Amino acid sequence: MHTHGLHVTSSAPGDSIFIKVKPGETFKYEYKIPEFHMGGTHWYHPHHHGSTALQAGGGAAGMIIVEDAPDEVPPEIAELDEILLLLAHVDTNTIAGIETRSGGELHQIAGRALDAIIVNGQFEPVARLRTNRWYRFRTVYAAVESSLELELAGCELQLLAKDGVYLHEAPRPVSTIYVYPGARADYALRCPTSGSFELVSGGGLRRRRLQQ
Repeated sequence: MHTHGLHVTSSAPGDSIFIKVKPGETFKYEYKIPEFHMGGTHWYHPHHHGSTALQAGGGAAGMIIVEDAPDEVPPEIAELDEILLLLAHVDTNTIAGIETRSGGELHQIAGRALDAIIVNGQFEPVARLRTNRWYRFRTVYAAVESSLELELAGCELQLLAKDGVYLHEAPRPVSTIYVYPGARADYALRCPTSGSFELVSGGGLRRRRLQQ
Protein backbone atom coordinates (compact mmCIF):
# COMPACT_ATOMS: atom_id res chain seq x y z
CA MET A 1 0.00 0.00 0.00
CA HIS A 2 1.26 3.47 -0.86
CA THR A 3 -0.09 6.91 0.00
CA HIS A 4 0.17 10.18 -1.91
CA GLY A 5 0.51 13.45 -0.02
CA LEU A 6 1.15 12.31 3.54
CA HIS A 7 4.34 13.48 5.27
CA VAL A 8 4.98 10.17 7.02
CA THR A 9 7.74 7.60 7.32
CA SER A 10 8.30 5.14 4.50
CA SER A 11 9.24 2.43 6.97
CA ALA A 12 6.95 -0.42 8.01
CA PRO A 13 4.30 -0.55 9.38
CA GLY A 14 3.75 2.79 7.65
CA ASP A 15 4.01 3.87 4.03
CA SER A 16 6.37 1.11 2.92
CA ILE A 17 5.97 -0.13 -0.65
CA PHE A 18 7.91 -3.28 0.24
CA ILE A 19 5.27 -4.80 2.52
CA LYS A 20 3.73 -7.90 0.94
CA VAL A 21 0.27 -9.07 2.00
CA LYS A 22 -0.39 -12.46 0.46
CA PRO A 23 -3.87 -13.79 -0.40
CA GLY A 24 -5.73 -14.67 2.80
CA GLU A 25 -3.38 -12.62 4.98
CA THR A 26 -4.03 -9.34 6.76
CA PHE A 27 -1.77 -6.48 7.72
CA LYS A 28 -2.43 -3.37 9.78
CA TYR A 29 -0.79 -0.24 8.42
CA GLU A 30 -0.04 2.55 10.89
CA TYR A 31 0.48 6.16 9.87
CA LYS A 32 1.59 8.74 12.42
CA ILE A 33 0.40 12.12 11.14
CA PRO A 34 2.57 14.96 12.52
CA GLU A 35 0.76 17.62 14.51
CA PHE A 36 2.06 20.25 12.09
CA HIS A 37 0.67 18.42 9.03
CA MET A 38 -1.46 20.68 6.84
CA GLY A 39 -5.04 19.61 6.30
CA GLY A 40 -5.69 18.29 2.81
CA THR A 41 -7.02 15.69 0.40
CA HIS A 42 -4.79 12.69 -0.35
CA TRP A 43 -5.14 9.13 -1.60
CA TYR A 44 -3.76 5.60 -1.45
CA HIS A 45 -3.47 2.53 -3.69
CA PRO A 46 -1.81 -0.91 -3.76
CA HIS A 47 1.86 -0.73 -4.72
CA HIS A 48 2.98 -4.28 -5.41
CA HIS A 49 5.96 -4.08 -7.78
CA GLY A 50 4.88 -4.97 -11.28
CA SER A 51 1.18 -4.62 -10.57
CA THR A 52 0.76 -0.97 -9.58
CA ALA A 53 -0.67 0.22 -12.90
CA LEU A 54 -2.88 -2.86 -13.18
CA GLN A 55 -4.35 -2.41 -9.70
CA ALA A 56 -4.60 1.39 -9.49
CA GLY A 57 -5.73 1.54 -13.12
CA GLY A 58 -8.40 -1.03 -12.30
CA GLY A 59 -9.93 1.17 -9.61
CA ALA A 60 -8.14 -0.10 -6.48
CA ALA A 61 -7.71 3.24 -4.72
CA GLY A 62 -9.15 5.27 -1.87
CA MET A 63 -9.23 8.80 -0.47
CA ILE A 64 -7.49 10.05 2.67
CA ILE A 65 -8.51 13.32 4.33
CA VAL A 66 -6.37 15.11 6.89
CA GLU A 67 -8.78 17.42 8.68
CA ASP A 68 -7.93 21.11 8.95
CA ALA A 69 -6.68 22.35 12.29
CA PRO A 70 -8.89 24.88 14.11
CA ASP A 71 -8.66 28.29 12.41
CA GLU A 72 -6.46 26.86 9.62
CA VAL A 73 -8.98 27.95 6.99
CA PRO A 74 -11.62 30.72 7.07
CA PRO A 75 -14.93 29.67 8.65
CA GLU A 76 -16.82 30.22 5.38
CA ILE A 77 -14.68 27.39 3.92
CA ALA A 78 -14.48 25.19 7.02
CA GLU A 79 -18.27 25.15 7.42
CA LEU A 80 -19.11 24.09 3.87
CA ASP A 81 -20.82 20.74 3.34
CA GLU A 82 -18.42 18.39 1.60
CA ILE A 83 -18.87 16.07 -1.37
CA LEU A 84 -16.17 13.47 -2.03
CA LEU A 85 -15.38 12.33 -5.57
CA LEU A 86 -12.94 9.51 -6.23
CA LEU A 87 -12.66 9.46 -10.03
CA ALA A 88 -11.05 6.37 -11.51
CA HIS A 89 -10.33 5.97 -15.20
CA VAL A 90 -10.68 2.24 -15.83
CA ASP A 91 -9.44 1.29 -19.30
CA THR A 92 -9.16 -2.48 -19.49
CA ASN A 93 -7.44 -2.46 -22.88
CA THR A 94 -4.65 -0.20 -21.59
CA ILE A 95 -4.02 -2.19 -18.43
CA ALA A 96 -4.24 -5.46 -20.37
CA GLY A 97 -1.50 -4.14 -22.66
CA ILE A 98 0.65 -3.27 -19.65
CA GLU A 99 0.05 -6.74 -18.22
CA THR A 100 1.01 -8.37 -21.53
CA ARG A 101 4.27 -6.43 -21.83
CA SER A 102 5.18 -7.31 -18.25
CA GLY A 103 4.66 -11.02 -18.90
CA GLY A 104 1.53 -11.37 -16.78
CA GLU A 105 -1.55 -13.41 -17.64
CA LEU A 106 -4.37 -11.65 -15.81
CA HIS A 107 -5.49 -9.99 -19.05
CA GLN A 108 -6.51 -13.40 -20.35
CA ILE A 109 -9.56 -13.43 -18.07
CA ALA A 110 -12.61 -13.20 -20.30
CA GLY A 111 -14.95 -10.27 -19.88
CA ARG A 112 -16.34 -7.10 -21.36
CA ALA A 113 -13.88 -4.32 -22.22
CA LEU A 114 -14.34 -1.06 -20.33
CA ASP A 115 -13.09 2.47 -20.93
CA ALA A 116 -14.92 4.78 -18.55
CA ILE A 117 -14.64 7.14 -15.62
CA ILE A 118 -15.97 5.51 -12.45
CA VAL A 119 -17.12 7.88 -9.68
CA ASN A 120 -17.01 6.45 -6.16
CA GLY A 121 -17.32 2.99 -7.70
CA GLN A 122 -20.35 3.96 -9.79
CA PHE A 123 -20.96 4.84 -13.43
CA GLU A 124 -22.54 8.28 -13.89
CA PRO A 125 -23.97 8.68 -10.36
CA VAL A 126 -26.21 11.62 -9.40
CA ALA A 127 -25.65 14.06 -6.52
CA ARG A 128 -28.41 16.35 -5.26
CA LEU A 129 -27.41 19.90 -4.35
CA ARG A 130 -29.37 22.84 -3.01
CA THR A 131 -29.81 25.76 -5.39
CA ASN A 132 -27.49 28.73 -4.83
CA ARG A 133 -25.58 27.01 -2.02
CA TRP A 134 -21.81 26.57 -1.88
CA TYR A 135 -20.32 23.09 -1.39
CA ARG A 136 -16.76 21.93 -0.99
CA PHE A 137 -15.76 19.20 -3.43
CA ARG A 138 -12.75 17.00 -2.71
CA THR A 139 -11.65 15.17 -5.86
CA VAL A 140 -9.05 12.46 -6.42
CA TYR A 141 -8.17 11.23 -9.92
CA ALA A 142 -6.85 7.66 -10.02
CA ALA A 143 -5.61 6.90 -13.52
CA VAL A 144 -2.68 5.46 -15.42
CA GLU A 145 -2.19 7.67 -18.47
CA SER A 146 -5.01 10.17 -18.92
CA SER A 147 -5.98 13.62 -17.67
CA LEU A 148 -9.28 15.46 -17.31
CA GLU A 149 -10.47 19.04 -17.69
CA LEU A 150 -13.48 19.12 -15.40
CA GLU A 151 -16.21 21.62 -16.15
CA LEU A 152 -19.76 22.13 -14.90
CA ALA A 153 -21.62 24.49 -17.21
CA GLY A 154 -24.12 26.72 -15.41
CA CYS A 155 -22.34 26.50 -12.04
CA GLU A 156 -19.56 28.49 -10.37
CA LEU A 157 -16.17 27.00 -9.44
CA GLN A 158 -13.71 28.41 -6.91
CA LEU A 159 -10.38 26.55 -6.63
CA LEU A 160 -9.18 26.04 -3.04
CA ALA A 161 -6.29 23.55 -3.15
CA LYS A 162 -4.30 21.32 -5.49
CA ASP A 163 -2.64 18.06 -4.47
CA GLY A 164 -3.42 18.59 -0.80
CA VAL A 165 -1.91 22.09 -0.61
CA TYR A 166 -4.01 25.23 -0.24
CA LEU A 167 -3.45 28.00 -2.77
CA HIS A 168 -1.66 31.10 -1.50
CA GLU A 169 -4.67 33.10 -2.62
CA ALA A 170 -7.95 31.24 -2.37
CA PRO A 171 -10.66 30.85 -3.38
CA ARG A 172 -9.67 31.44 -7.01
CA PRO A 173 -12.46 31.70 -9.62
CA VAL A 174 -11.88 29.16 -12.40
CA SER A 175 -13.89 27.65 -15.23
CA THR A 176 -11.98 24.36 -15.42
CA ILE A 177 -10.42 21.97 -12.90
CA TYR A 178 -7.38 20.21 -14.39
CA VAL A 179 -6.46 16.79 -12.99
CA TYR A 180 -3.85 14.28 -14.10
CA PRO A 181 -2.97 10.77 -12.82
CA GLY A 182 -2.76 10.94 -9.03
CA ALA A 183 -3.92 14.54 -8.80
CA ARG A 184 -6.23 15.97 -6.16
CA ALA A 185 -8.29 19.13 -6.33
CA ASP A 186 -10.39 20.90 -3.71
CA TYR A 187 -12.87 23.46 -4.96
CA ALA A 188 -16.03 25.25 -3.93
CA LEU A 189 -19.03 24.85 -6.23
CA ARG A 190 -22.37 26.63 -6.46
CA CYS A 191 -25.21 26.22 -8.94
CA PRO A 192 -27.23 29.48 -8.82
CA THR A 193 -30.28 28.09 -10.62
CA SER A 194 -32.27 24.88 -10.36
CA GLY A 195 -31.91 22.17 -12.98
CA SER A 196 -29.71 19.28 -13.98
CA PHE A 197 -25.99 19.87 -14.52
CA GLU A 198 -23.39 17.45 -15.84
CA LEU A 199 -19.78 17.33 -14.69
CA VAL A 200 -17.79 16.66 -17.86
CA SER A 201 -14.23 16.79 -19.13
CA GLY A 202 -14.28 19.72 -21.54
CA GLY A 203 -11.20 18.48 -23.36
CA GLY A 204 -12.29 14.87 -23.27
CA LEU A 205 -9.86 12.25 -22.04
CA ARG A 206 -6.37 13.45 -22.80
CA ARG A 207 -3.89 10.59 -22.92
CA ARG A 208 -0.14 10.41 -22.90
CA ARG A 209 1.84 7.69 -24.66
CA LEU A 210 3.13 5.04 -22.29
CA GLN A 211 6.75 3.97 -22.68
CA GLN A 212 6.98 0.73 -24.63
